[in-house]
Amino acid sequence: MPLLYGGWMPMRKAHNYEEMIRVFTPFPLDGENYNEFYVNTSEERSMKNASRAIVNCFKININPYMKILFMGHKGCGKSTEIRNISEQLKNRYCIVNFSLANEIELQGIEYVDVIFVIMEQLLEYIDKSSDLEMDHKLLDRMYDYWNQEKLTENVHFESAEADVDAKAKLSFLKAVSFSCKGILKAGSESKVTIRKEIEPRLSILIGMMNDLVSDINKQLQEKCGKELLVIIEDMDKLDMEEARHIFVLHRRPLTSLKMKMIISFPIHMVYTPDFSMIRDDFDKCILYSMIKVNNSNHTRYEAGIEIMKMIVEKRMVLDLIEPEALDYMVLKSGGAIRDLFYMLSEAALDELDMDEPQERITLDIAKTVVMRLKSEYERNITSEEQYNTLIHIYKDPHPTNTDDNLSKLLQTLSIIEYNGERWCGVHPVLVDFLKEKEAI
Repeated sequence: MPLLYGGWMPMRKAHNYEEMIRVFTPFPLDGENYNEFYVNTSEERSMKNASRAIVNCFKININPYMKILFMGHKGCGKSTEIRNISEQLKNRYCIVNFSLANEIELQGIEYVDVIFVIMEQLLEYIDKSSDLEMDHKLLDRMYDYWNQEKLTENVHFESAEADVDAKAKLSFLKAVSFSCKGILKAGSESKVTIRKEIEPRLSILIGMMNDLVSDINKQLQEKCGKELLVIIEDMDKLDMEEARHIFVLHRRPLTSLKMKMIISFPIHMVYTPDFSMIRDDFDKCILYSMIKVNNSNHTRYEAGIEIMKMIVEKRMVLDLIEPEALDYMVLKSGGAIRDLFYMLSEAALDELDMDEPQERITLDIAKTVVMRLKSEYERNITSEEQYNTLIHIYKDPHPTNTDDNLSKLLQTLSIIEYNGERWCGVHPVLVDFLKEKEAI
């Protein structure tokens, strides 16, 4: 789906199969699309409204450097809900929101990389704001920090003259940030060198970043009565080893940043012994759970099914699909919005591939695309241990702890955590897989 002016191109409700394919491409709701398509699903996700809990924490302002971990499965709608949270907080905060995955390579990521990207985003925020300027003494300190021979050699950037003015120094910092970020994103031997140069002096960098945020907040307070809120998305996509490196072994640098933050967090970390330690060091850990369409006893959950259908109706006229076909897809999605969108767009493509497309997507077409989705999920089951874990969770949906198998299954959405009574369910297409194998 094309981008327009830094956001997604405005879309309209689908009235044919071509428009269905466009409108069910997964993308975070932004701008006009947010106003057109947003559905408040919080009440059907859990007993606790996750968005309201986050908004209230920041409105009450119980901690000047509050940090909230926002957990949820991939494809559950976290990015859209973050937009909703931002809308509710925009009168109190100036929000810096970025995807870590868009900035650097997540595979093999280290905590130094995360701190660096936050610094780069702060510099970019100041540069783009016509109302803010960087304190000259702080600018000099940051310039001296980065204007070192080893670093400028490794990022292939020539050192600036010592007597350059403030504008040139800020341009220098931006150029170094851009070059370093490119190395951290693309991956190279220089990545190791950059980390080695930053890590021994990381406390100095964090101190300067804290001074920078303090100065930004002071200026914002004087000009508009607001302060800064930093939101980091896509850290929930980290695997167990990378997540443990950042949130367990090296969580102190992140928590020592004197700024308010919302950080997406891997849901599979919740079931590890490390989670109590993480929870103690962050102000709140809030789950944005999947919309349940089945209860833990494998019966239908009608309220969840209806809210999923409401999401679909916002994006397409329902005359394009038979009610039985939509109901079937919703149930087989397990409440994963991304999977439901995948099935709807695949069904529309299948119709367009026919010599004579039908007026409505039928139950037979729905079953075909569900089989396709099932094949995708079957590929995620790579060992007998994972297979046995699926059987165990189907029979007992309340795991007390996690191992590598459960962790990987949670990461791939093969097992889904739901809230309310806090339970896990096997993805419905994998339930079909287990039944075919006569395992359940």
